[in-house]
Amino acid sequence: MDIYWERSHDPQSYTVQIQIRVSLGAGLADGEGGIVKNFLTTLNKIRACSPCESGWTKLLKHLGKTSADDEPLPFSVILESNGLDDALWCCRAAPEYDREWRLFAVWCARQVQHLMIDKRSIEALDVAERFANGSATTQELAAARAAGDAAGAAAGAAAGDAQKEVFLWIVSGGLAEWEVM
Repeated sequence: MDIYWERSHDPQSYTVQIQIRVSLGAGLADGEGGIVKNFLTTLNKIRACSPCESGWTKLLKHLGKTSADDEPLPFSVILESNGLDDALWCCRAAPEYDREWRLFAVWCARQVQHLMIDKRSIEALDVAERFANGSATTQELAAARAAGDAAGAAAGAAAGDAQKEVFLWIVSGGLAEWEVM
């Protein structure tokens, strides 16, 4: 999947506008795709999850605020302000996107799947993906996790830059690779 995009950000309203052209090869035709949803949370939801003080302070400063509120906050703004690690941590403040978070995690792991030498790790990914799509039970997920743990951790972190770009694409409303297949 190749993603080409132009991004503009209005710091006064915290809106991000993205024009995107996607080339998915065997999926959609070149240029098809588009923004279908914008992933949002609020400062109050993030605060309820007890963020670290340094990340919280950094986010408030970026937003020009001194306290939490219920104003919709795009994840793309969190990513811009605090970076990928904090943006991913904030996913816990938006459980309504659990499916998307799980599929993003599976996508990240699949980027290094070729390094996985134990088939139980790949089978665990398959079950995690099926669970996110409603095709596996919590018991199957727990068993796959145990088998994956026994096989060892995934073979390293996927490329951080690729994760950041795809995370921004997803939270800004782009169709994720798994949504067009």
